[in-house]
Amino acid sequence: MNVTNSHPLISICIPAFNSGAYISRAIESSMSQTYQNIEIVVGDNASTDNTREIVLKYAERDPRVKFFQNEKNIGSGNNYLACAKHASGYYMQALGSDDWLSRNYVEEGVRLFLANPAA
Repeated sequence: MNVTNSHPLISICIPAFNSGAYISRAIESSMSQTYQNIEIVVGDNASTDNTREIVLKYAERDPRVKFFQNEKNIGSGNNYLACAKHASGYYMQALGSDDWLSRNYVEEGVRLFLANPAA
């Protein structure tokens, strides 16, 4: 498949479970990317902490933040897959809820993919 758009939508997918203590860093590093055509998809795997409330506050402030919550814990791997199913981007970047991205991570990735479409 060829990319005809030089600024394709990138989905940053963050699967989460009881991530209230550290998910803010993951979301904030995603929101502050130098590449702006992104969506941030957070999939909560039936957390019992304040993960949902934290993510929804970000979603209220930034329409790029999308949130869904599984009715029950479906396991880590299946939650990654669920995030991918909710994503709309041409490319997807998986990000652990306790990880972060450097400010130009997505921009550099898109640049490399566009320069090397066979990659």
